[in-house]
Amino acid sequence: MKFLLSMAFLISVSFAGQLVVNKDSGISSISADDAKNIFELKKVQWANGSKISVFLLPAAHETEEKFASSILGSNAAAVYDKWVAYVLNGGANIPPKTINERKMIRLLEKTSGAIGILSDDAELPANVVSVMKF
Repeated sequence: MKFLLSMAFLISVSFAGQLVVNKDSGISSISADDAKNIFELKKVQWANGSKISVFLLPAAHETEEKFASSILGSNAAAVYDKWVAYVLNGGANIPPKTINERKMIRLLEKTSGAIGILSDDAELPANVVSVMKF
């Protein structure tokens, strides 16, 4: 019996956060590679041709750090440094940071093509969908 309980504990999966998008993006799931390309500013349009608008949580937010380490293979500060270098070399603007998750949800609701990171337990409005757990 102890063995079965131990196995059940090991099999249970716990997520720290979720990658979410405005429903207008036209996607219902996303691969880790696509997420990485979006957050490294290598992919800037959804498959339907609409512009991807990335929104970030405040600096050093626990959920953003977990995303950076598990999906991007880095930390949030290193990712930010890459964006700064990209901007200085004539690339796009650095994605804006929100004040908190509530503000992030509002931006995701009203911005077509938006993508952002939220905690796993965040309540999502009808036009914002979770496309990846991490």
